[in-house]
Amino acid sequence: MLAATIGDELVLYDPDRGRAHRLNRSAAAVWEGLQAGLSGDELVAVLADAFAVDPAAVATDVATMLDVLAGEGLVAGAGLRAPAPAPPPVQGSWLTLPPADEPPGQAPAPHPVPPVLALHTGVELATSSAEVSAYLGELLAPLRAPAGTAVERRFELVSEPGGVELRTGDKLLRTAIDWPIAIRQVVIGLNHLAAHPDPADLVTVHAGAVAIDGRVVLLAGEPGAGKSTLVTALVADGATYLSDEVVGLADDGTAVAFPKVIALELDAEGVLGELPSDDAHPDLRDRHQRLVDPHALGVAAAPGTTLPLAAVVLPTYVPGALGAATACDPVEALLALLANAFNLAERGAPGLALLADVAVSLPVVRLEVDDLTAAVATVRSIVAGGEHS
Repeated sequence: MLAATIGDELVLYDPDRGRAHRLNRSAAAVWEGLQAGLSGDELVAVLADAFAVDPAAVATDVATMLDVLAGEGLVAGAGLRAPAPAPPPVQGSWLTLPPADEPPGQAPAPHPVPPVLALHTGVELATSSAEVSAYLGELLAPLRAPAGTAVERRFELVSEPGGVELRTGDKLLRTAIDWPIAIRQVVIGLNHLAAHPDPADLVTVHAGAVAIDGRVVLLAGEPGAGKSTLVTALVADGATYLSDEVVGLADDGTAVAFPKVIALELDAEGVLGELPSDDAHPDLRDRHQRLVDPHALGVAAAPGTTLPLAAVVLPTYVPGALGAATACDPVEALLALLANAFNLAERGAPGLALLADVAVSLPVVRLEVDDLTAAVATVRSIVAGGEHS
């Protein structure tokens, strides 16, 4: 269990469950007493002295708090814990990737794709089709790795009599699929690698990100919150694109770019207006999403670019909204960031401390979105330090 103190409140985070808890001052004192190994009587005595309250009243309150903590799975008897769910899924579903050092078992596919960078991880790809390799090269161009990047993973797409196979190393990940599904699975696999960098020296967040005047605004939210749509509108308005799915946060307060192709709903033009054409390779195009090259909209950062983080925006689609924004208190802000963190199980206490620092030191704002022009103006105002509440 990880813990962060903000003011007189305590935030607990269980990385195994991907679940956070907010404890007020008195509940935090009970938790800290349990952590210190105090008995029930000792805990009552310490709290009665700290809060200058009658011990009998404290004993009743402590019993109630223990029941509440136990109900949340935070204590059991005099201990702690309770596992279950997991952190937010990376866009789409994905099988667990095997270790990077497993040797390939098949002859390599003959048509390579230029290597790409998923945050820290260099990835090479190849397919059995020259047309598919050309299409993947175009689709993944925003992630193209700098010359000399070490390659740690390899994906192969190979057409077999029963359908397309997706392989990594000597592992068969998917089989009997068609080319559009296979290509989509590659994109999802890159998202997965970015969300769980090795070594885990970044905190990764389920978020979009753009830079305005060299300063980054993180747009965090669950699927369907409208973050990709808002990212697209901001890039079309002149912001620099960093990501629409996974963003790395470094200990020095910078955000790390993962400028993957932007994934939008098929009917996105109804909200955003005309988008760049995707008529090329119609037989390979994703049937479930509209994929947009960020370079066709405006400027995209190179993969791995680091820029200072300036603000966090939590967008929510609300019909008829005109860009109304409400500042979060630091504990609420931390809980929102934790709800969208991918890799705190790997990053541990330093990761929680980093997110707590972001929550305390930067503006974190809930933004109601419908009118994109108003939402873009509000985001620009937040980054510039203007009015946003």
